[in-house]
Amino acid sequence: MSMKKIIIGLILLPFSFILAGPIAVNELYFNEQMALIYLADLNFDRPESSPLLFEYEFSLPGEACPYKMPPRVHFHFSLMAKIPSLGWSSYRDVLAVTINPFYMKGSFRLSNRQMGSAVSADAVQYSCGGTGPFVDMNGGTFFTHRENFRPLKETLYRSGQLPAGAYLFQFTAWDENGPQTFSHELTITGSSTLELISPGSEIASTGEWLEIQNCFPVFQWESETVSGSDFAIRVCEYDPVRHSSANQALQDEAALPFPDNGGYYSLGSNTTFYTYNPATAGKELLFGRYYVWQIEKKTLSSSGIVSQKSPIYGFLLGDPADAGGSGGNVSDPLLIALRQLIGMEKYNELLGGEGYLSGYYPEGTIEIDRQTVPANVLQSLIEQLSNGEISIKSITVE
Repeated sequence: MSMKKIIIGLILLPFSFILAGPIAVNELYFNEQMALIYLADLNFDRPESSPLLFEYEFSLPGEACPYKMPPRVHFHFSLMAKIPSLGWSSYRDVLAVTINPFYMKGSFRLSNRQMGSAVSADAVQYSCGGTGPFVDMNGGTFFTHRENFRPLKETLYRSGQLPAGAYLFQFTAWDENGPQTFSHELTITGSSTLELISPGSEIASTGEWLEIQNCFPVFQWESETVSGSDFAIRVCEYDPVRHSSANQALQDEAALPFPDNGGYYSLGSNTTFYTYNPATAGKELLFGRYYVWQIEKKTLSSSGIVSQKSPIYGFLLGDPADAGGSGGNVSDPLLIALRQLIGMEKYNELLGGEGYLSGYYPEGTIEIDRQTVPANVLQSLIEQLSNGEISIKSITVE
């Protein structure tokens, strides 16, 4: 497959507009939430078998077809990209394509399923009779910025998909009213990470059950959050008598979702944490029980929905009544951070068995500069504080 085929397939994405002049371009379909585009789905030898990515209609509003005075039009496309893995922190020119002037005799539709290695003479048809069946686009030229296009091409062939980044498509159309320029940005995530943070640990690799003492734990994970990606969670009790592995427990009856539908509880998009609350969803978590949990991420790609599942984490929900005055076996990341900040003696005085804060546990989220961050970021700040790398200027209690 030549890169010429790939170029032509990519350049037609930015038609999301209505021209100010007499020519109207109507977006019939465009998949703005496409987060992954695979090379294998860009089938330019048989474009009709490719998934439908976009379709547009070109017309003259209020004019009967065929047009008595066909407008003379021509188009120019350009693609720029901002790709962190290539060190592109700002947009760089990748390619430009020009379609030569032609007379538009009637309305027509154009989709990616009509675009192969070239736009053949019978690829695009007019929507009405009396015009001649096919649109004569009069050919065109394309240009690649080699210093930028070469590393992008190498990455595309090596990974089989477009690298993560922002792709900016610019389209300029000329008619008797002059040029009109429009832009459309598409964000590609590429293969994404999905790592759990807390509570608990990966049972399959550690075999350890970290203990927490909060019936309303905050589940936290790390992953890219973009349009087109949705997250869901599944929480199940682990019974050492009935279950031989965390995976087996995860296939058993769930605490969330409840009632159990055999799947995962939807959390929506753009989130990396969830506060467990049986008042809104799920069964009550019980002290002295073991639990396992997993996150599922679904991303819209050119091949359909791609499902990605995290490792399985497990934790023991300890009874705070068993902690006594020693501080107990505390493993909740927020409690650990609090104990490091105020010291063991003060911690036991406040949160121990006789402390007036006994039975209270931190919940909610951590924010730094109004941005929600996981507990490990707070832990990093505490370590910097202990090492004298930073200092506290003031403390405000709200």
